[in-house]
Amino acid sequence: MNIPIGRDYLFTIEVLQPDSFTPLDITGYSGTMNVYLQEDDSHIAACTLIPVSGSEAEGLMKGTILGTDTSGVIVEKGDPADQYYAKARHAGFINIYKAGASDINVTIPKIAFVPSGA
Repeated sequence: MNIPIGRDYLFTIEVLQPDSFTPLDITGYSGTMNVYLQEDDSHIAACTLIPVSGSEAEGLMKGTILGTDTSGVIVEKGDPADQYYAKARHAGFINIYKAGASDINVTIPKIAFVPSGA
């Protein structure tokens, strides 16, 4: 996941049924996503996830990480031999929940931030 610094980042995720590639009907579900710095687990950004209207049966949820929440990120680029790729210094955690249902938790092991316009 490459997230631009200083700009809002709108993203969509697809929620699947456990042990399946079939979308989960997420009618009535909500969620949160948190982004952390890997070295010390310091909190960088958070956003709310909501079902995409009309696409609940397809398991689609959307969220926005605000550009104002990206001020604490670390941008680091790789070596010239690696074409200056953005190094992933952050990680994320998604929690999707609904009353009366089991929570769905997903870890995103690598998130890289890139300068706006990159």
